[in-house]
This record gives sequence, structure tokens and C-alpha cells, in this order.
Amino acid sequence: PAGGVRPVSWTQRVQTVFTQNPLTTLGLDKSTTPRTPVERVYLSRQSAEPTPDLLVSMAAISVKTVGADQARELYQRALEQQPGHVDALLGWARLEDREGNLPVALTIYQQAASQNPENATILNDLALCHARQGDLTQSLLLLHQATKMEPQRPLYRNNIAKVLVEMDRLNDALAELSVVHDPAIANYNLSILLSERGRDAEAAHYAQLALQHNPQLQPAQALLTQFRIDDSTAPPVEVANHLGPSHRSPVPSVSSGTTPSTQPQTWQFPGKDSPTPFGRGPMVLPPVRS
Repeated sequence: PAGGVRPVSWTQRVQTVFTQNPLTTLGLDKSTTPRTPVERVYLSRQSAEPTPDLLVSMAAISVKTVGADQARELYQRALEQQPGHVDALLGWARLEDREGNLPVALTIYQQAASQNPENATILNDLALCHARQGDLTQSLLLLHQATKMEPQRPLYRNNIAKVLVEMDRLNDALAELSVVHDPAIANYNLSILLSERGRDAEAAHYAQLALQHNPQLQPAQALLTQFRIDDSTAPPVEVANHLGPSHRSPVPSVSSGTTPSTQPQTWQFPGKDSPTPFGRGPMVLPPVRS
């Protein structure tokens, strides 16, 4: 036509690959077609082999669009090119973690940690994988190592507190939370942890303590309302001095998780599909602002 042909946008190419036959859309010969839809889009614009970094990015997209098998293959291909690639190791470990393949995930986390002993993120994820398998002592040891590297990062202190609650060491859990939170937030976060374990009387006690430090802390007020406790009239709840090991059974493992790029560092409280506090990947307390 006299006006020329309007070029196809990059967004349209991506959408087309996942909705139509990529061979027809991109004009690729079957004998040279890349193995994944993501690669088809990439190689329609480039001629070079994808780099390890790009393969890791493709894997993250594949988890959401195609599935775990393709993402796993892409992580492995990245590691074939660069065996010690940190993001590939961590992404693959988190994938297996979310899929419930905890022994496999643990092995990959350990490999990543051995090659990157100063990486606090890897230690955190490895620690929580241990916790999901019931090894709380090893989990606590690794989390303490992470806090030595990043002492003021709330994520690691929150994760330590959650492990300590499972070990029935509430005073120690509060001490860890108090390193990075003011007294009101530290007590409130501990009350949340106890509430999620069904220990409502103790949870109410720490919510009351939070309100003593900050009477305007609305999340603590809402928590007490949930327990139907009137903070102005309710007597103090006796709470034991928890310093010893827990007498409860170890936390069993579960079989699902969250997204690969960020969620495996963070805790989410268990829902109906997550019967233990270490289900669905590593977790962190919900953000609270005073």
C-alpha cells in the first residue's frame, strides 16, 4: 500500500505467541523453533543464544504462564551455562520449595549457600525450608547468621520470632522483634503470631501490652475486638516465662508455595490450604506502622 505497512508492536508479538501458533505468527521453521514460547518471542527479535540472566527471567515468566516444568528446564539451562549462577540456583530452589519437593529444594538451597556463604537472602530461605521440614533448631541457627549480616532487617527478625514461637520461647521472640520494632509494634506482632497458632489468651495479653505502649495502635485494638476482649476492663492474662524448648510436635511439611522472585523470602500467615505456619513458602509478619 502507498502508506506502507504498520509494524507489529512488541506487546502484540508477546500476546500473539501465547494465543496463536508461534510457527505461523513468527514465521519460524519447525526445525529451528526454540523449546519455549518465551524463547520464540525473544529469538524473533534476536539471533544470539539467551544468556543465563535472560533464561532466569524467562523461567520467572514461565512459572506464571506455562508451568513449573518449563521453568525448571530454563533454570537448569542457565546453570549449564553458568553453574554458580545465584539467581538460577535460588529461583530453582524456590520453585521446588513451592512445588512441595522439599528435599530437592533443600539440596539446591544448600548448594547456593555453600557457594555464597555471605548471602543473607539465601540463608533466610534455606532456614525456612528447614523449618517446613520440622528442623527448627537448624532454621534458627541459619536465621541468626542472616541477622549477623543484616542486623536491622525486620524480615529476618520476624522470621526468627516465628520460629521461636513454634519453640515456645516467647520472651526470646519478643526480644528479637524489639531489635527492629518499637515496643508497641513488637508486642502486637507477637500477638499476631500467637493468634495464628490458636493461642488466643496469650495473643490478647500481648495485644494489651501493645496498647499500653501505644493506645492509638488500631491493629491491636482490632485484634482485641476479634477476641471480644474489652481492654479497659479485662484483667491481665497470666503468661508463663517461656524459655525452654517446645513440647509440641515438629511442624510438618506442606506442598505448595508462592511466586519465585520475591515471595519465597517472605512469610504469609497460613490459610485454609496451609495447615502449618511454615506452609506456602517462607513468611513475614504483615507490615504494621505506628
